[in-house]
Order: sequence, then structure tokens, then C-alpha cells
Amino acid sequence: MSESASRQDNKRNSNLYKEKAFFLKNHFSIRNIQKIIEYFLVDEDELVRKAALLTLIHLHSNNIQLHITLYRQLKKLLKDTNEDVRIAAMNAIWLLVSQNGDYKIIPEYDNYHGLLVNDAFMKICNMINDSSVTVRTKTCAILGSFKNVHINYLCQALTKKILSNFKYKKQDQNSSSSRNNSSRSSKKIKIPSGDLLLDNEKIYLSDASACGAFVHGLEDEYQEVRNAALDSICEHSLQSLLFAQKAIVFLVDMFNDEIFEIRLQAIHILHKIASKHVIRLSQDQLQNVLSSLQDASSISRFAAHKMLSALYVVNSECAKILIKALLNDITAYKEDQESVYNCFKHIGLKHADFIENLIPVLLKIEKPFLPQEQVSDDPIHIGHIILIYNAASIKPKILYQVPEYTFKQYYYLRDVYPDCFPILTVCLNKIIIIITVILIFLSFNYSLYTQLIDDLLNDVILSIQSIKNQVDNGRYQHALDIIKDCKSKLFYIKKTKDSLSEKVELISQYLSCCKIILKNYKTHSTNIEYFASLLQLTYQMQYTFMGVQSCLLPQLEAFRVLSHLLLISQYLKTSNGIQKLKKTIGSYILPSFNITNNIKKTKVSISSTIDAKEIKFSAEMPYHIDIKANIKNVTDPTNLLIEVIMPNQAKYFYNPLIHHFKPSGPYSYKLNSFIVLEENAWSDYANIEIHITYEFQPQFDTVDKYLLNYNEITSANITNNTSCKVRLTEVPLVLSIYPEVIK
Repeated sequence: MSESASRQDNKRNSNLYKEKAFFLKNHFSIRNIQKIIEYFLVDEDELVRKAALLTLIHLHSNNIQLHITLYRQLKKLLKDTNEDVRIAAMNAIWLLVSQNGDYKIIPEYDNYHGLLVNDAFMKICNMINDSSVTVRTKTCAILGSFKNVHINYLCQALTKKILSNFKYKKQDQNSSSSRNNSSRSSKKIKIPSGDLLLDNEKIYLSDASACGAFVHGLEDEYQEVRNAALDSICEHSLQSLLFAQKAIVFLVDMFNDEIFEIRLQAIHILHKIASKHVIRLSQDQLQNVLSSLQDASSISRFAAHKMLSALYVVNSECAKILIKALLNDITAYKEDQESVYNCFKHIGLKHADFIENLIPVLLKIEKPFLPQEQVSDDPIHIGHIILIYNAASIKPKILYQVPEYTFKQYYYLRDVYPDCFPILTVCLNKIIIIITVILIFLSFNYSLYTQLIDDLLNDVILSIQSIKNQVDNGRYQHALDIIKDCKSKLFYIKKTKDSLSEKVELISQYLSCCKIILKNYKTHSTNIEYFASLLQLTYQMQYTFMGVQSCLLPQLEAFRVLSHLLLISQYLKTSNGIQKLKKTIGSYILPSFNITNNIKKTKVSISSTIDAKEIKFSAEMPYHIDIKANIKNVTDPTNLLIEVIMPNQAKYFYNPLIHHFKPSGPYSYKLNSFIVLEENAWSDYANIEIHITYEFQPQFDTVDKYLLNYNEITSANITNNTSCKVRLTEVPLVLSIYPEVIK
């Protein structure tokens, strides 16, 4: 019975709802409802007026558009005696404007921008002189939410000077004031020189109370009003560069407010504006801004440092004043040092031209004398180096003007303050030029030249060992930048000094392993090709370089374990154990290592006894091709294979007999062997490639074979492939063959 009664009640309620909806649809349109509400806006009872306004707001919240004719009555309610009514009227006007901002109202004077949004903005500005703190606070908040207000009205709200929009005529002292031929105005009226004769039919003055609305808000005695005014100025400044430039003067004045929260908010707002627009400070404005550095609160000073890092100054003198003020801050407050250095970084990046002009002052360089090396641990000198080298990243020619001792300090300080220094690959070019000049003027003193190259390599190794610290501190991008810088230097060393080329190539491949790990750790990539590439590099380093066993083998094995963990994590992503393992990835990065000078790379040159570039033979008969190769730095030649890659990418491996290898020196052999091709007939000539490869058994049999084959390290076309291979030839032997049918 209860379920039946419930269904009947639901049916009855549904019928009532349909009848009510039908009645409303046919008897009350939206406009009629708003007319009824509008009638109550002029009710004698303030509670009724408030309820009517709240009803309009409720209609808007239900996606019902307010009619534009309500605007006239809503403007009148801004002068209501009740505070709640005035606030509700402002809210209703703002909602009306948000729907009809581009609506044109009847012009009231010449050159009038007759849009609803402009008129409503000025009417709300009038409310800044309201007696109620709550109303003034709400006024400032609403002013900031207006969009697309004409810039003239925004500027009017920033100045107490009344802007007029009328035509006038300037009268001379002896001019007549009579404008018609009526006999009643036959006398001449003397007008003082400089006075304006206003044409009453053309006059329109903005309400005096609307002028300087933002300024009145900033000067209000109550903190909440000033807060709201600052927020509104911020919103309009982000939308308009012209308004932002005019508002800076008032924002800077707020740095001297007696309330700490107001000062801090003004600093944050100027920082936000400077991050959106290019704001250049004059010397007077800069002096006012620098007053924020004297605040007793470290929070305020740190915020000021961020703000100054986003601003621009107009000339070198202003840059000098700014730098001096920040250095004084370091002297007065030791805890500000790191924050100031970070500020110097951005100042150098934004003012490269000015910093270039200040180099003699910053480094105490006098033309008649040789530059004297400054103490690298001096906080002030560190700030100067940060400024100069960040400016040099924008303007590289600065590096040719600084003393050579600053390069050593740059590499040292870059490791101490990694967030404050750029990675300058141009420094390498500077060092190259220095070396070249030394070679010319020292009659090609190669001993000194060699020492400079060795020092450069040692600097690379020190930089590599610092990567571990960057990873531990979460600075993955900086670690990647160091790797990029090191690889550039290694490339130059390899081209310059042949005796170091093998050692340099090993270090470069080692950095490639680190780069793969860092990229995966930074991006959390799930691409198995990354893990396969990492594993490939470890085996390539182990089997193509002699001497790796003594210095790098433990690290290579750690890299292999890491590649396995990353592979497993793709299939057990939700496992708690795997999540814990992922957190240990950083521990696999670069403990300190020492690559000895005994590194030798396996080198292979391959040739054939056949002189013809094109070889044609019968497809019905096996074809014999002699292979010769010179092999250096190989411990066990029995693991060497001849690899043939066919045009269809099929791969064949031939195992030379042991007597085919003839010793030619320590760990060196000459190979005299052959291959036999058995091919079906082809339609034309095609190229084959012949390589020498090294066959090895992987450390972790199943997983390693899977990863190596995944990245095509071994041939997928070879059946019964039970081992892995590393290719030793850098340049293959290429032959053009044509198996044809002999008729």
C-alpha cells in the first residue's frame, strides 16, 4: 500500500509541476516577470527593495538575461539610504554590464563613448566616497572586474583632475560677448585674458566624485579598502599597458604604507605586472622602489628581490644604482644573499648593454694597468660575476672584455650557485681563441698548448662529478645543461688532441647514458626504447674500449640494473615495491669516477681484394668474396664475426677461422678471410654492406637479449640467435652485386 500511495503522490506532484510550468509559460514572460520585480525596486520598504535586487541576481544565476531597461532604475538605487541596497545595486549593475557591455546608450555629450560598460564604470566610481566601509570595499572590488572599459575612463579613475569633454572658445581681452543682434545685448562685456567661455549646450563634466576613484581607494583609512583598490588596479594593469604605466606611481607609493600586508601586496602586484608587461623605471621611480629593500621583514625583502628581477631600468646609471642598493642589502642582511644573487641573474639577462658598460667598474679594471684578480669568495665580487656572465649569455662579446681569471671563477661559482649562472657554450669559443693566440705569440709552444687542453678536460671531469649534486637537489634541467656544455668541450678536445680522442669518446658515451637516465627521471617516460638505448650504450662501452673493466664496469652494471627496473615498472606500475624503486633512480646517477689514460678503442678498417665496383655473378652458383681487415685493440679475436647486410636488411654472419687472424702487434690482428654469397636472381644491381662485429654473451641473458633486440642491436632476421653483437666498423665495406640468371 505504501508503494502505491507513493506512486500516486509522485504522479500528482508531476501533474502540478506541469500545470505550473504551463501557467508560467503562457501568462508570464521573462520580461513581464522583470517588470514586476522592477516595480518593487521603488518600494518604500528598504527590505523589499533589497529583496527585489536579490531576485534579479537570482534570475541571472539561473541563466536568465536581465533586460537593459533595468539599468536606469538600478543607477538610482546606488544612492539608496540602505547600505545593503547599494551593495546589491552595484552587483546587479555589474551583472547587467557583463551581459550587455557593448550596448550603446543615448549620448549625453560630444565625443562620448556611449557604451553601457563605460557609463556603468563611472557610476560605480562614484561609490568610492560612500560613508560605509563595506560599500567602498565592494566598490573597489567591482571596479577591478569590469572588462573592456575605455582607456579614457580608466585613466580618469587614476587622477583627481577633472577631465572635461566639451568645446570651448578662448576669448581676447577686448572681444565682445554679444552673440546675437538683439537690442538687449548692445553692451560689450570685458573678459579677463585667458578665461574660457563655455558653451552651455556642449558642456559635460564627469562627476567630481568619480575622478581619481582608484586614488581615493588607495588613500582610504581602512586596510580592506586599500587591499581591494590594489587588486582592481592589478587587474586593469594586466589588461592595459598604458594603464599599467600610469598606475606604477601609485603602486610605488604604497610601498610606504604603514600596514605590512599592504606593502607586501603592492610589491607582489608590481611584480605580477612587470611579468606581463615591459616596465621601465626612471631614476626617481627606481629610488622609490628601492625603499622596499629597507623593510625589516625578510619576506618583504625577498618579494622585492623578485619584483626587481622583473623590472627594467632606463640607463646605465640606474643600473648602477640598482646594483649598489642590492649589494648594500647583502651587507646588511646576510640571509638575503641567495635571493639577491638570483635577482642579479635576471638583471644581467635584462640589461646586457648596461652591464657591458659597467664592466670596468664591477671588476675594477683600469686601462693603464693589468687587471688584478679579485677574491672569488667575496660576496660582492660573486654578485658582479653573476651579473656579467648572465649578460654574456645574451651578448657574447662581453666575454672578450673580461679578464681571464673570471673564467676559472665562473666554473667554480657555477657549481656553488647553479641556479644563478647560465651554461655558456660560448666560453669554449673564448678558450679556443685564447689557445690560438697563445700558439701564435709563443711560437707554437705545444707544451703549453697541451697543458691547456688537459686543463680543459679536467674541468669537464669536475663538471661531470657535480651532476650528482644537481640531481640530488632536484635540478634535473641544470644537470642536462651541464652535460650539453661538457659534450661541446669534449668535441673540441677530440678534434684538437688526437691522443685524448679515445678517452674523450668514452666520456661522451658515458654522458649519453646519464642524459638518458636524467630525461627519463625528469619526464617519467614509459618508452622502452630509452631503456634499450641505455643498455646498448653500456655494452658498446664495455666491448669497444679496452681498459673499461678497471674504471667503469661497476657503473655500467648499475646502469643495466636500472634499465631492468625501468622495464619492470612498465608492467607493475601500481606496485608499492616498484614505486619505492623509482624513488631510488637518482642514486644510480654518477658517483665520482676516474677514467684512466689506458683507454684504447677498438678500431677496424675493412677492404676487399675485388677492385670492381660492380660485381655480376651467376645466381645458380655460390660466389666467393675475399675480405681483409686491420683490427686494433682487441683482446680475443675469436669473438669477431663478419656481418653482411643485404638490400632487404636481412643479416648474415660468418665466423672466420682462427688461422685467418695474423698478429700484427700488441692486441692487433690482420684478418684474411672470405664470405660465400648464395642468392637468387635479382633484377638489377644493389648494394650490400659488410661489417666486423663483436659477439658477446650478455650479463643478464633473457632481459638483456630482449632489450638489445628491441632496439635492433642484433638481427631480427637471424634464426637461433643465442648471442648479442656490437658493431666495430665505423665505415662499412659497400659492394654493388647483381646475381643474374645465366642462360
